[in-house]
Amino acid sequence: MSADPRPAAVPAAPPGPPPPGETEARDGDAPAGWRRQLGALCAAQVISAVAFSFALPFLPLYIQALGVADAGEAGLWAGASSAGFNVVMASLGPVWGAMADRRGPRLMVGRAMFGGAFVIGAMGLVRSVYGLFGLRLLQGAITGVQAAITVLVAAFVPRRRLASSVGLLQMATFGGASAGPILGGAVADRYGYRPAFLITGALMFLSGAIVFAAVPERARPRRGAARAGLFAGLRWAGDSPALMAMAAILFILQFAATVISPVLPLFIKELSGDPARAATTTGLVLGLGGLFGSLSAIAAGRAADTVGHKPILLIAAVGSTLLYFPQALVSNTDQLLLLRIGLGLFNGALIPSTQAIIGLSTPPERRGIAFGIAASAASLGGAAGPLVGALVAAFLGIRAVFVVTSALLLVACVVLARALPSDEA
Repeated sequence: MSADPRPAAVPAAPPGPPPPGETEARDGDAPAGWRRQLGALCAAQVISAVAFSFALPFLPLYIQALGVADAGEAGLWAGASSAGFNVVMASLGPVWGAMADRRGPRLMVGRAMFGGAFVIGAMGLVRSVYGLFGLRLLQGAITGVQAAITVLVAAFVPRRRLASSVGLLQMATFGGASAGPILGGAVADRYGYRPAFLITGALMFLSGAIVFAAVPERARPRRGAARAGLFAGLRWAGDSPALMAMAAILFILQFAATVISPVLPLFIKELSGDPARAATTTGLVLGLGGLFGSLSAIAAGRAADTVGHKPILLIAAVGSTLLYFPQALVSNTDQLLLLRIGLGLFNGALIPSTQAIIGLSTPPERRGIAFGIAASAASLGGAAGPLVGALVAAFLGIRAVFVVTSALLLVACVVLARALPSDEA
């Protein structure tokens, strides 16, 4: 998500001053105030994560409010919109990544946050499911906050702090994602779904303003590197077994993580027996899972520096596999809540290690395209997951989705075990 086929091998920093245009911050030449800038980015990421999880988790319920009364049909619409969003995002991920290499990652953060503010805010004004679907496609074309912020962080933090910095950023993501559904669910139940989307847009705008106020743009690559462009970056990525392996892993993990998303609110509504509080209960389940994910993200990043990324990734994938299948057997929301909390702990350990591997094994002038390709792979998994989940739920029932997810995570464990060498850290 590097031409070295061993993805975790961290290349030593070359001696002497960095080449002209190189933007990587090594241990001794990190810019003054980099901790303050990292703190500002984490704050912006918290707000952004709150925004994305404030209204979007309740999309199936909003679709029902727009006139699609049947739960199965609403799930299919939610799955199709999520799939379309992710396919468009996957298509443009390398383009935005190459643009970050040429124009700087700060500009790409602004594009994702300010653009997302207007598009998601507009979702609160639509009158039909067709308008909502179109805006979801537009959102996929414009947004992509996580990859843009990760590239920006990798440009200025000291090399030896990159893994822990990515873990801190991921902790901010999970922390915001834990608060967003709880707050958004309360707002949706009390005031309706439309105000929740308008609040999301305002939060995204605030997040972008923080980045532009507190974080300066990094030095751009030299002109020769800038001219290399998208196609040269794609050729380089295709010759990098490490990047391709991590992209495949991210696809599988994101597929497994999102396969339940279109129907989870509907399942909670069925379990709770209280339609009036369905959004609040969904927010609590998602929020607490995100909270415990944020607690494990930074701890997993630090542990990976000691024991290696492969053990952490395998433990997390196996734990997720073991906790998904019992969700098919729950009889009330309390049982589901406990299992989702445990799942959040393991999920929190997955992304920091994969992102750190990419950042540490990729040349600074190629990090934009590398993270763009990684984001595209995750987006494709995110596109396939909700669509398959909605189809499985429509034909086999919602509980069958958990069984399918558990099987897919088992495949992820096998891929991880075979793709990463034992001494990758």
